[in-house]
Amino acid sequence: MDQKDEQGLDIWINLRFSTQKHTDKETVLKNLSMWISSQIREKSDPQELLSSIQEREALGTTGFGDGFAIPHGKVKNLKKPALIVVRLEEATQWDALDDQKVDHLFIILVPKEDTDNRHLSLLSTLAYHLMDDEIKKQVKTIQEEKEMRCLIETIFEKGR
Repeated sequence: MDQKDEQGLDIWINLRFSTQKHTDKETVLKNLSMWISSQIREKSDPQELLSSIQEREALGTTGFGDGFAIPHGKVKNLKKPALIVVRLEEATQWDALDDQKVDHLFIILVPKEDTDNRHLSLLSTLAYHLMDDEIKKQVKTIQEEKEMRCLIETIFEKGR
């Protein structure tokens, strides 16, 4: 698992996240929340992470198609935004807009006090680039975390 701080954004990458044979969204989110809470700098309660993401999911799906979802939430005690890029070993039913299962997650977490709505900028940039067929192909075929990091950094360098 690869982590790096890039321009005020903590980036975590895991291209082999085991769903442990659970392919329902709620169980995957619960397992991811436990894993994320053990990885990020500021230790956070896994239940708080899960609740934050579920609160957003309740407003509408974050699965936008082609196997991608961008769940996001606001978390207390987080000092700066974090992007967690995860490839699931098994695709998960996500209620995505195209009704396809999701196997790539771009989880955005921002401080609860995110008054400048940084998560919206991060979300917009990711969604914009994930509509590009070449970017989608790269995300789906990259096997090394360092290579994925380069792609993610390029996406944010380009912006919208």
